[in-house]
Amino acid sequence: MDRSELFDEFVRRLNGFDSRAAADPGGEFIEITRWEGAPLVPPVRLAIDASSLERHLHALEGDGAEVFPDAPPPIGALQLFLVHVGEEIETRGPDDELLTLHGDDLSFLGNAP
Repeated sequence: MDRSELFDEFVRRLNGFDSRAAADPGGEFIEITRWEGAPLVPPVRLAIDASSLERHLHALEGDGAEVFPDAPPPIGALQLFLVHVGEEIETRGPDDELLTLHGDDLSFLGNAP
């Protein structure tokens, strides 16, 4: 699976479980407007593109294989990253909008380590 297909698969999976997400036309972020049935106001903007997603998933492959041993490594990493995104969304503050990667850490801008 090339990086573009992996990015498309990530967006597709973000849209599961009564959630809504769309990549911006420039490919610099993904806007998430609904998460597990709840509207997100303000929407979450995940600052990620196909290249940075590919790098991050590569770094997560070992952990993804432990958590999702039956999935191929890139998909296990993708599933684990979805868990991380969900955790950040569910624990965000009322003004948190921009979700970013800082090395291997995912956090809302202003809450970066």
